[in-house]
Amino acid sequence: MCSIKEKKKRLGNNTQLKASSVLEVVTSLIIITIIFGLFASIYVKIVQSGYTLSHAKANSLLTLESLDTKKNKSFFNETKVIDNITIIKRVEIYQGIDRLFKIDLEAQNNDKKLLARRKELFLDEE
Repeated sequence: MCSIKEKKKRLGNNTQLKASSVLEVVTSLIIITIIFGLFASIYVKIVQSGYTLSHAKANSLLTLESLDTKKNKSFFNETKVIDNITIIKRVEIYQGIDRLFKIDLEAQNNDKKLLARRKELFLDEE
């Protein structure tokens, strides 16, 4: 075993080793625990938010259906099934104004659960 004097000789007489106090260690552990707790709660909220790939896909399909309705001027009610997602389109003249259409789009899964909804007004200028 080496004595303290021998260790000092190896390190040099002017070398001092820094040591952490118990208070500093406890403080750092508390800070790390708080940060970990915050990140864990954020992660759990994100996972439980329910926004899944099927919701994103449904939103994309509704956007495409909206663009297709306007481009092809297909201003009538319709129901389509695309990749196990049912798209329900309802079109009506808005407040009796000619060429102003209210377009309601809904996307549902096979269990009739609502995945996405889109409502918009469209003025047909032609």
